[in-house]
Amino acid sequence: MISVLIVEDEPPILNSLCRNIEKSHEQFEIAGTAFDGQEAIDFLQSRDTPVDVLITDIHMPVVNGLELLEYVQSRYPRMITLVLSGFQDFHYAKEAFKSGIHDYMLKPIDKKALKKQLSDVARLIRERRSEEIQGLLSDIFYQNCSLETLPEILQEQYMTMLLFCSGPFPVSSYDFLLPGNEFWQTHKLDELASSYFPRKELWLIPGKSSAEQILIVFSEAPLPESSIQNLHWTLSQYSEVPVTLCVSPALKEREELLNLHRVHHNQRKTIHRSLQTGRSSIIQYCDQFEASESRAFMESFMEEHTRDLSFLSQENLVKAIAGRTELFSGEQRTQAEWEMYLKFIFYTTLNTVSREKSFDRIDMILKDLISNSYNTGEILDGCEEILRDILLHKGERREKNEALVKEMAEFLTLNFNKPLSSQTLSNKFGLVPSYISTLFKNEMGISPADYILKIRMNHAREQLLENRDLMTREVAQLVGYSDPLYFSRVFKKFFGMSPSQIRKSL
Repeated sequence: MISVLIVEDEPPILNSLCRNIEKSHEQFEIAGTAFDGQEAIDFLQSRDTPVDVLITDIHMPVVNGLELLEYVQSRYPRMITLVLSGFQDFHYAKEAFKSGIHDYMLKPIDKKALKKQLSDVARLIRERRSEEIQGLLSDIFYQNCSLETLPEILQEQYMTMLLFCSGPFPVSSYDFLLPGNEFWQTHKLDELASSYFPRKELWLIPGKSSAEQILIVFSEAPLPESSIQNLHWTLSQYSEVPVTLCVSPALKEREELLNLHRVHHNQRKTIHRSLQTGRSSIIQYCDQFEASESRAFMESFMEEHTRDLSFLSQENLVKAIAGRTELFSGEQRTQAEWEMYLKFIFYTTLNTVSREKSFDRIDMILKDLISNSYNTGEILDGCEEILRDILLHKGERREKNEALVKEMAEFLTLNFNKPLSSQTLSNKFGLVPSYISTLFKNEMGISPADYILKIRMNHAREQLLENRDLMTREVAQLVGYSDPLYFSRVFKKFFGMSPSQIRKSL
């Protein structure tokens, strides 16, 4: 509810306002009334929490409206204030704007004008509350911290978290070149969800990576399973990028709500272990995990591969691995199974037949391969390209790669503020998306995502310092981010300070 304090020294006008406000909007409740500014101040001081809205006359005894507004502005700057005035008092209303009032209403009060004014106030308060709760929940999810107290909305309703992952589960938190990144730029999840969860309060929070979105739904009862399934079906039906969804339990217990970060952590872990490569699915939430999964499903592949290592030439070995990997992909595999399989193939191969002994680098290459492949075909193509690059590296190929990466870097520099993904680079340069990051890192010592990130962040810092009238949202858009919350989080991770902090520091 939105609480209102009305201050008016004429009882008929005061009573009429009370009646019309309660009739016009069910969201509003009259928290109190006062006949002058001093009574209003005493009322505010007696409350544990401030009211949301103050409606006050200007001409009143003891403490007038302008003095009351100055008091409120100094102590309750977020309180929304509306001023009542007659035509003869209009110059006072203009003075009131200096105290930060939201708007004014002329006497006698028109019912339609009042209703519209209240609608505007209700919208503003919803936006503020949404920003506050989004910021709070973002801190919980990103910093893995617990709540000390429950916000009011969390005490009143069930809360359900729907974690969506477009494409493969990412291993790099800020890799906006992931194939799932473009998906959320073209699919407005909050707008779509509102049609499946009507009359529910919805908040959309960017996930820990650009491929993830967290939809939070507040409801008086647990969400219908059919609505969840229909929303997921609509998202995944007309897209090449698979969409995985993990739904939290309907949270209502105090202990669950105070530890939301654990629930979200378990959601991400559930998706990582159970996501099926190249296939959209709804995965059942899990909060208990076995220490490790059996590797029995790989035993036959391991035996055959170990045998091949002892007598096949490197050219034939690449072909054998490609064939075996295609056979492995014949059954529906989870991302976790692919990670285990590829790690075994690459580690044993390079340890036996190559001088490449940097397993940290190989681990990084495999993560890039998995994270940038949203179907098994891209895994197969990327795997063969990487093996050929490592085992059959020729000088001519090296020179070609250097020239290609240089061209790629120039393209990224010129287009850093435009929507980009590994698929964008694949279409531009004719490379397998899952191989692009590996090739770029080999030549530049940095991933293409980190390369663009550095350009974007430095440009954003320049804009923040040189154009101080620009809002953070506007700076985010200038450097290629559609979500200002996500931009602020990336900026703080990069510089160690938020956009507002960096402005204050210089």
